[in-house]
Amino acid sequence: MTASPLDRGVVNAITTAGGVLGGVVQAENVVQAGSIGAVVVAPADARRQPPRQLPAPPRRFVNRAGELRDLDELTGVRDAPPLIVVLNGMSGVGKTAMGLHWARSNADLFPGGQLYVDLSFYRHAGGVAVHDVLGGLLIAMGVHEHFIPARLAERAALFRSRTAAQPVLVFVDDADQAAQVRPLVPGAAGSAVIVTSRNRLSGLVFDDAEFIDVRPLGPEESLRVLTELTPHRVRAELDTARTGAVLALCAGLPVAIRVAAARIARHGAAGLTAYLSDAGTRLDRLSHEERPMSRVFDTVVAGLPDHARRLYRCLGAHPGPDFATGAAAARPRSTSPRRPTRWPGSTRRTWSSARPGAGTGCTTSSACTRRRPRARRTPTSCGGASRRGTSRAPRRPTAAPRVRTGGGCSRRPRSWRR
Repeated sequence: MTASPLDRGVVNAITTAGGVLGGVVQAENVVQAGSIGAVVVAPADARRQPPRQLPAPPRRFVNRAGELRDLDELTGVRDAPPLIVVLNGMSGVGKTAMGLHWARSNADLFPGGQLYVDLSFYRHAGGVAVHDVLGGLLIAMGVHEHFIPARLAERAALFRSRTAAQPVLVFVDDADQAAQVRPLVPGAAGSAVIVTSRNRLSGLVFDDAEFIDVRPLGPEESLRVLTELTPHRVRAELDTARTGAVLALCAGLPVAIRVAAARIARHGAAGLTAYLSDAGTRLDRLSHEERPMSRVFDTVVAGLPDHARRLYRCLGAHPGPDFATGAAAARPRSTSPRRPTRWPGSTRRTWSSARPGAGTGCTTSSACTRRRPRARRTPTSCGGASRRGTSRAPRRPTAAPRVRTGGGCSRRPRSWRR
C-alpha cells in the first residue's frame, strides 16, 4: 500500500488530478496546465545588464573635430525625442571609425545600453532582412526567442517597449535605404540612432533626421595618420616631397593611407611613389587581401542605376581628374535593342536590333528595313489597288514599288535603283 504525501510528512501537496492535500497552498504566481513541454527560467529585468555591443574603434584615430562637435551638439538636448543622425560619405572614408569613436566616448549618455548592427551581414539579393535584425536586437534586450513576434510591425513595437525606460544608442552600420532604419528607433526620450551610409537616405528627412557629411582627410590629417602608422625606423625617410606625392595618390582615404603605410614599413619610402604612379594598377597596389580598394568603388557602382553605371564606366577612361559637362554628354551611347539607327549608305531611319539584314537573308543594308507585321498586299504598280480592294494614294514618282522577297525583305526592282 502506497503512503499518501501527508503520511510521509508533506505539509502541502498537489495531486496529479489537480486536488490540494493539506493546508492552504500560497504562491506569488501559480500556473496550471494539462501538460508543460518546457520551462524557461530567465533572470528578472532588475538584474539584467544592459547590452554593450559597440566594437572597439581604431587605436589610431585622427581627431575630426568638426564632425565630433556636430554630434555633441545634436545629442546634447536632454529629454528630447529619439534622434537619427546619418553619417554620409564614400566607402573607406572613415564613417564607422568616427561614429564608434564618438559612441564610445559618450556611452554614459545611454544607460539603457548600446546596440550595434552591421546590415551587410543581413543583406541579400533582395535587400536587408530587417525582420531578422529586430530579432537579434530583441534578444540582446533580454527577450527570449520563444516570445519574439513573427511580424515585423509587432517586433518593432516590442522593441520600442523594451527600450522605453532609459535612453538607448543604436549604431546602424552600412544602411542603404531609409526603410531599414525606421523600425530600429528606440522608444525612450534621449535615445539616438547613429547611421552610416554611402547614400544620402533623404527619406529620413520626414523623421527629422540630421545629416553629417564625412569627407576625405585633408593634407595635415593624412600626414598625421601616415606618420603614426609608419614605424620609427623608416620615419626619417619620409621627407616632404615623398610623403606629399604618396598622400596625393591616396586621395585622403584612411584605408588607402593605412595600406601605403604598410608598404612603406616593408619596402621603404624611396620607390613607393613610382610604385603607385601607374593609374592602371594603383588600386591593386593600394589594396589588402581583406580590404581591397576596388571594393570601395564596386559598392558605389553596384548601387547606381543602369544609365549612371554606364556613364561612370565611360568617364573612367577620361585622361584627367576633372571633366566638364560637355565631355560627359559626349560619351558613346550604348546600343539598345530597339533604337532608331541610320545604317551607312541608307537614307531611311530603321528600327534594328542587330547588324543590317540580320535574320532576313538579305545582305544589302540600304534596302533592308524591319517592319511590323501587317496584312500582305499584292504587288501592284503605283496607285494600284490592294488585296482588300481599298485604294491607296499614289507614291511619289521617284519612289519605286517594293516587292517582297523570300527572305522577308522588301526591295525595289533593279531598274529603279540608282
